[in-house]
Amino acid sequence: MNQTADDPYNKLPQIKLAGNWLANDSLSLNYVADYTKFTRADNWHYLNETMVNPSDDVYQSNYDSGYGIKSANGERLYLETGAGYSFDRGYGFIRPSVKVQHVEYRLTDLNQQNVIDDLNQAYYGSFTAADYTESPKTTVPSFSIDSGLYFDRFTNIGGTTFTHTLEPRMKYLYSPYVEGQEMNPVFDTALMNFNYHSLWRDSRFSGHDRLGDANQLSLGLTTRLIEDDGFERVRFGIGQIVYFEDRQLWISPNAGIDQGVDQDLDTDPNDEAKRLREDMQDSVSPLASELVYNINRTMNIRQDLMWDTSNNELDSYGLYYQYKPGDRRVLNAGYRYLRQADRYVKNEQN
Repeated sequence: MNQTADDPYNKLPQIKLAGNWLANDSLSLNYVADYTKFTRADNWHYLNETMVNPSDDVYQSNYDSGYGIKSANGERLYLETGAGYSFDRGYGFIRPSVKVQHVEYRLTDLNQQNVIDDLNQAYYGSFTAADYTESPKTTVPSFSIDSGLYFDRFTNIGGTTFTHTLEPRMKYLYSPYVEGQEMNPVFDTALMNFNYHSLWRDSRFSGHDRLGDANQLSLGLTTRLIEDDGFERVRFGIGQIVYFEDRQLWISPNAGIDQGVDQDLDTDPNDEAKRLREDMQDSVSPLASELVYNINRTMNIRQDLMWDTSNNELDSYGLYYQYKPGDRRVLNAGYRYLRQADRYVKNEQN
C-alpha cells in the first residue's frame, strides 16, 4: 500500500465568502472570509501491519493518529482584505496593492507536553509552556507593486505573419515575518513547487496556515508569437527572484513525527529540513523558465525548467502535453523531474 495523499483532514463544513468591488476603472477592493472545521481522518497515515490471527494469516493495518501539533483537530477562520490600483496603458502597467491577512484557530485533541516537545525537535527552538496555546492567531500585512512594459513588432516566419511581443516585468513584494506561527497546525498548507508563475505570486505557501514573509524583487521577461486572429502560437518566459532578506517562515518535515515510532519513511526528514533551510538562505531563486507551444486550439505542449544558479545544477524539469477537444473532456500527460522531492511516501511493510 502506498500512501499518496498529503491531506489527512476532512473539511466539514467549509464556508467561504469572497468578493471584488471595482470602485472605478482603476481602484479595486477585495475580501475573503473562510471558515473551516478540520477533522483528522483516522486512516490517513499508514504505519505498518500486525498479525492478529496467525492461523488464518489475518493482519491489522495500523495508522498514525497524529503526534504533537499534527494531532490537532479544530476550527480555522481566515480573513483577508485588500486594495489595488491599476495604472494601465497600451505600453505597460503599474499596479500597487496592499492587503491584510488574519488567521485564527480553536484547536482540540492536543497534548501540551507532546506539542512542546514536537515543536522543539522540529524547529530547533526553545518552546515552553508559555508559548503553548489552543487558540493561536496571526495577522500579517503585505505590500506589492507590479509593473511591466509591452513592446511588439510584426514578423514573418514560414510565410505566416505574427505579432512578436517582448514583455519585461518587475514585481516587488514585502511581507514582514510574524513569529509564533509554528503553533498554527498545518491543516491544508504546503510549500508550493517553484516555477515561472511563482515569480508573481504573493505567497510561497498554499492554504492559510502559514502567512509567509517576503522582501523580494521578481524580474521576468515574456515573449510571444501571436497570429493575426489573436491565437497565441508560442509563449516563452524566463525570470528570477532576488531576495533582500532570508526567509524565516517554513514548514518542518519533522513536525508531527513521534521519534519513538517506526515511520517507514523513504527519505530522511532531517535531510529535507536541512535542504529547506539552506534554500531559505539563498540570495536568489532558481532561474525559472516556461515554454508553451500551442499546436492548435485543442492541443499544446509545455516545458518548465528551473535552474539552480547558486549550485549550478538542474532544480526541476517538466514536459507536459494537453489535449482538450471540448467542455468536460481533457487528456493530460507529463513527465517531471525534481532534484529532491519535498514529500515522502509511506510504504507498506511486508
